[in-house]
Amino acid sequence: MALLVQFRVICQRVGPLVLSLATLAH
Repeated sequence: MALLVQFRVICQRVGPLVLSLATLAH
């Protein structure tokens, strides 16, 4: 279950970065 918690934390940290890259791509 710890992996799921780490996955959620990674998603929260990577989410905004992916969104910024998406806006730059468009």
